[in-house]
Amino acid sequence: MITLIRSKIMGAHAYLMWAFVIFVILSLGLPGVMQKSSNGGPWILKVNDQEIGYNTFVRAIQTQEQIARQKYGPMANMINQKALYTQTLDGLVYAELLDQTAQKARVSASGCSIESALADPRFIIPILAQLHALPAYSWQTGIDMRMLRKILSEKGMTIADFDNEVAKALSQDLIQQMVFIAGYAPSFELRSEYKNSMLGKSFRVLTLPLSNFVAAEQAAGASKPALQAFFDLHKKNYSEPEKRSATVWEFTPATFASALTDKQIESYYEKHKEAAFVQDPVKIQVRRILVGAEDRATAQTLKAALDVDPTLFAKKAQEHSLDKASAANGGLLQPFARGTHESAFDKAAFLLNAPGAISDIITTKDGLEILQLVKRSSKTYKPLTAVRTEIIDALSLKHFNDAFELEGKRIARQNDKNALEAFVAQHHGVMIPYKNVTRESSVQAGRLFGLQLDMPTLFIEKDKGYIAVVTAIEPSSIPALSAVESRVAKDFFEDQAAKKLAVVLQEIKAKAATEDLHSLAQQYKGSVTTVKNLKGTDTASIESYKKSGIPVETMVQLEMIGAVSAGQTATGGSVVKLEALEKFDTKQFQEAKSSLAASLQQERMQLTLVGFIASARRNATIKQNDALLNNMRGQ
Repeated sequence: MITLIRSKIMGAHAYLMWAFVIFVILSLGLPGVMQKSSNGGPWILKVNDQEIGYNTFVRAIQTQEQIARQKYGPMANMINQKALYTQTLDGLVYAELLDQTAQKARVSASGCSIESALADPRFIIPILAQLHALPAYSWQTGIDMRMLRKILSEKGMTIADFDNEVAKALSQDLIQQMVFIAGYAPSFELRSEYKNSMLGKSFRVLTLPLSNFVAAEQAAGASKPALQAFFDLHKKNYSEPEKRSATVWEFTPATFASALTDKQIESYYEKHKEAAFVQDPVKIQVRRILVGAEDRATAQTLKAALDVDPTLFAKKAQEHSLDKASAANGGLLQPFARGTHESAFDKAAFLLNAPGAISDIITTKDGLEILQLVKRSSKTYKPLTAVRTEIIDALSLKHFNDAFELEGKRIARQNDKNALEAFVAQHHGVMIPYKNVTRESSVQAGRLFGLQLDMPTLFIEKDKGYIAVVTAIEPSSIPALSAVESRVAKDFFEDQAAKKLAVVLQEIKAKAATEDLHSLAQQYKGSVTTVKNLKGTDTASIESYKKSGIPVETMVQLEMIGAVSAGQTATGGSVVKLEALEKFDTKQFQEAKSSLAASLQQERMQLTLVGFIASARRNATIKQNDALLNNMRGQ
């Protein structure tokens, strides 16, 4: 079908299709044409006044969680719930916008297409999975409507609701197919891409440094009125940033020390030893029998024999295990902690609760395995004497943070100079003066710019506390021209030079069509570089030329011998002339055509989809039920 459509949109039809896709995107900003009812309970989202229900959101969350569990196993529990909610909300918004686009573009699914979709497992299985209704599908018989009706009823849905979901999915699929079609590249574009990327091109590049023009402008000088006019036009570039002066006192835990009892130290040790003071984790030692992944019959025979007599494990390992290194020692492995082996191995090994216990047959990356527990060593902890200093430091820091915050806030509330001086003297605060600093002076100076004048403010950073008082604020201002005249003159000369360079580049470009670049370089005091046999796929050469200031990205777009382009950067300008072009190889073009088409289509599709999503969201009115979302998150 896609091939048939493509054959009908070549040439002018391709542009009509692009226009249609653009119309579809822009139409999202128009008021809704159809209003649909929401069967999902309380609304969680509104997209252009169309409600997306709570139950729909819950189903989508469950689907995301199910996918995560299948992909990551137990690690899925570590996925950030807020990120999961955000991702799901974005997905629902995108799907709804696609659905609304289909309606406004009059794209809908017919009864015939729905029937075909129901018979297509590639299409229907994702929909059933989203509704948690996969048990109703069989690869042999298709959808069991009775079971589907039962599953749907448990979710408060009907077969009609299901048909509506299928119709929406079909409509969305059609819209996405339009985006796919919009990526079609006609033959003339493929020829152009082939020339630009795969044919060697030779150039001459005339380069003019901006510094030559700046020197000429400086030699000519500038009048006061000219500088004043330039300054008036660009005043904001010369504004002086806000400056602040402040006094900051730094405090350390040593000056807030309190006597710690043995009971406090012991209590901290007991409370934190699992997290902070483990010396050796639980370790186990097991024997292993490994057989091939396809040799389940052998594994089952071995398991049956070992269940009868576990003492045979070492002998069976020597006879049958494919792990020859451990088999020589009866399958014995070195003791290990959790996380040493892959998860299936780890889980089976640590479930063994007594020496001699035999695991079930497990599947690992190596094959099929049977494990036997040999011994288990208990977890050990660092002795209290070894971590006593560490605990004292931690408790002292906590005491400091609590005491400094409590007393510091009291001082800040009082805003009394004598009380502040007494506090500083009592706790040996070290004064750090700041004089006329800007926000960018340092991280510490930047903190001062959120504070009020003459109002003590405290903050804690790592293991130190600070009290800051802003003593003076000098607002941002624009200086007189006389104060910054040298900067203004420098910018003025560079601006004038850039303008004159632009004029000269256009002059050279016009002359280059009929004159040699070397003679033009002598006339305009430039230099010429020759670039030979450059291809658009030669990324190393392209990067090298870019670093030297040659406008290589513009160069490779030239297709006709004698074609000229001009460009300008912050450091100079250049005129490029295509001198030679590798002969067009029809056979090579035909061989490369399919890969070029795929690459161009993928690039266009990505650009179209990015533009579609951005335009759709920008033109849509989207609301979310924050109260309900916060309640779901337990906030």
